[in-house]
Amino acid sequence: MDTRVGWEHARDSHGRVLYVNPLTREISWSLPTDDPQTGWQETTDGDGRVVDHTARRHPGRPDPKPSSYEGLGRVADPLSPPLVHNSTVAVDRGWIYWLARFSDQPCKDMELLAERSDFIGAFWLHDRLKRIGCLECSKQFMYMTVESADLAQVTWHMRNCEIHSLQDWLYAAVWIGRVDVVDWICRDKSSVNHLRVQSARRGPRKRKSLFHSVDASLVSIQECFESELMEMEAEMNVNEEAAQKGAAFSALSSIAVDLAATHGNRHILDCEPLHAASTTSTGWETLDPMSQDDYEVRVGCTVIGLYDAIINGHFEIVQWICDNQPVLSNWPKLEDGAQLLLKLLDKPTRKDMLEFFGRERGMRLDPHDLEEAVRRQDVERVRLIGELDLVESASSAVDIAAVQGNYQLLQILVREGAPLECTAQAMDGGPREATCELSNSYMHLAHPAHVGRWI
Repeated sequence: MDTRVGWEHARDSHGRVLYVNPLTREISWSLPTDDPQTGWQETTDGDGRVVDHTARRHPGRPDPKPSSYEGLGRVADPLSPPLVHNSTVAVDRGWIYWLARFSDQPCKDMELLAERSDFIGAFWLHDRLKRIGCLECSKQFMYMTVESADLAQVTWHMRNCEIHSLQDWLYAAVWIGRVDVVDWICRDKSSVNHLRVQSARRGPRKRKSLFHSVDASLVSIQECFESELMEMEAEMNVNEEAAQKGAAFSALSSIAVDLAATHGNRHILDCEPLHAASTTSTGWETLDPMSQDDYEVRVGCTVIGLYDAIINGHFEIVQWICDNQPVLSNWPKLEDGAQLLLKLLDKPTRKDMLEFFGRERGMRLDPHDLEEAVRRQDVERVRLIGELDLVESASSAVDIAAVQGNYQLLQILVREGAPLECTAQAMDGGPREATCELSNSYMHLAHPAHVGRWI
């Protein structure tokens, strides 16, 4: 039979020309010749590329493909694991090793495993990621552990995960209602001691650059005070109870000292050491994110604790901090003194604090603040400023009091303050606005150099 019989012209999906023989179920890239030998001759395409034709296609075998694929790009390996399966399939089938090797979202995979109650697989993946230093444990996974895992699995997670603090675990356990977890935490505190230390160390580290620097301005501390106070309050109950019992803290923390300064709890400050405890009592050898030297420097009151004590009027606490932490004795700086004194003046009970910063630290108010008090005729404020000598010069304030005809303020300014010199403005403006009695009294109080001119 002629080898040309039965061949039909066709094109493949790429538009390439080929020949198909329905009778013999053969295909060819070129029309077969009369050569009695099996196979066909090599031919070239329009671009001069050689098309290699091997033996005739055997019925039932896959279609032959040309051996030359220049210009067609690389063909991906169909058996490559990331192409054959995805993370969802691997989670459904429990392929934990596959997830550890090929998944690009292991944190999400742990959540998917927890949704399917496969906590053993999730914790194996958790441990594997921790060993290679790539652990990312989300709070969602922590909540799912507390909600659905048994007590043994929850305790394993708490012991082997340093990402979440003790407060996070307690909040989740109380909110979800896991009484057994809360009881275990209270019963076996040594097992979660590393979480307390880790939490205490992580909090101050975020504030270290600002609150451990005596160069921090009063404005920057004031702006961060309210937001940081809520974080500080998280440890208040534990440390307060420990101090009341006279026991040492389970974890040294500058937050504890800051809270003591904020609330004026001197007994906590007396119990709190200013140096780190021994490694045996805190499990130090198990912790490595920070060196012990850094930890010792951190322990103690921070600038925000001193700020809280000043604003809240805890004068004894301020003295204690300055005596025991000399590095903070020069905060705030003199350039912030006017703003600090003005803030303390808003609370009249802070007289001892005003006297400390005014006389011992040499801080002074801006004369403009005294002038504003005189304009408002705030007698108590003017008397306090004059009594403590908080301004360098009160001449302008005396002028304002004289022009207003306020003999009471004039007496306070002259009697309480340093020797004052009244300006010509006061001598000229006072009599026009005052009564005859005020004029005579003002002549008596005014500086003798101006009496002749005023008359």
